[in-house]
Amino acid sequence: MIIFSTGTGLKKTNFDFTTSSIKLPAEDLSHKIKILGQCSNSVLYCVYSSLKEDDSSGNSLLCCRYYKYFFETGEKQLIAESSGCFTVLGNFPYGEGVIYGEAKLEEQLSISIYYQTNLDKKIKLYAFETVSIPDLFFKEGRLFVSYEMISNTSIRQMIELISVETGKTERIVSEEYSISDGYLCTGKMILGLSGDENGILYQEIVFDHDNPDLDDTGRAQIVYWNLSEQNRVILKKLEKKASFLGGVPEILVVTDYTYEAPLENTGKLYIKKGNGKYASYFIPGIESVNDIKTCDIINERFIVIESFQAVYIIDTNNFEYEKYENMDYQFSEKNIIYCIDNEQLLIKFSLEI
Repeated sequence: MIIFSTGTGLKKTNFDFTTSSIKLPAEDLSHKIKILGQCSNSVLYCVYSSLKEDDSSGNSLLCCRYYKYFFETGEKQLIAESSGCFTVLGNFPYGEGVIYGEAKLEEQLSISIYYQTNLDKKIKLYAFETVSIPDLFFKEGRLFVSYEMISNTSIRQMIELISVETGKTERIVSEEYSISDGYLCTGKMILGLSGDENGILYQEIVFDHDNPDLDDTGRAQIVYWNLSEQNRVILKKLEKKASFLGGVPEILVVTDYTYEAPLENTGKLYIKKGNGKYASYFIPGIESVNDIKTCDIINERFIVIESFQAVYIIDTNNFEYEKYENMDYQFSEKNIIYCIDNEQLLIKFSLEI
């Protein structure tokens, strides 16, 4: 059975963007590569490779090397290396370095987050243990970490704020839910993490005795925590839980969660209108087997999302999109996005308003 979503679909178009391509170091292209962003006169990227040994649970271990690549000279500089971890998290450019997290599987999942500008300067920002892969969000020198801990039948979820400059840590959200009989829930669950320079977005799911099933929707809503005013605002109540949440208060991007049947048109774009209400649009091609992985706001008009199969550039003024297959989204800056195509070229798109 296929369940169809309601709402207006975005229109497919062909944008007339200015593009250019950049060749990357040939010796790195045989590995998985991710471009993280730009420093003052270079681009920062990470090269992933697998180690020969596994951890105690049989999981493959990674080696991640972080390089600066100088386009003018063609030279590269190794500034950081993470080796022997189960997975890496974050990978946020900051200043002349990178913020990254190492996840190692011990009795629980052990997470250490570092800021590194060169091989001799590695600063540990935060360390904690959790039971699942945490969500990380970074904006203007502030790192937000959402993670959970289990105690008997209770799961406590926290969102911590870490200042990269001062090292100060502040807990800004804490919720708890409990599970009985393996699936009946009470309390509040936190899912997803996004935001802007003024605060963070997250999904709050309230379980009660009227609708306690963990796989049912609960009562899902998108919450915005304003950092300067230190208060929470409910932006939108959702009909379904969201398996992905991204965007900013004016533009929300979600995918509907389902456990009963495959869904078509699960990708939703909510745009706030002048009356304060959100208009809903579905993103064609986003479905339960092709979920959204990332979402970035490029400027007041354009956003970019990456699914498991394609990259979408969306015009939120005219409600149009163009879909790029055989391409991996890498990173964005003001009015520009970068992708790698199937020929391993770094493609620069200029998205002027």
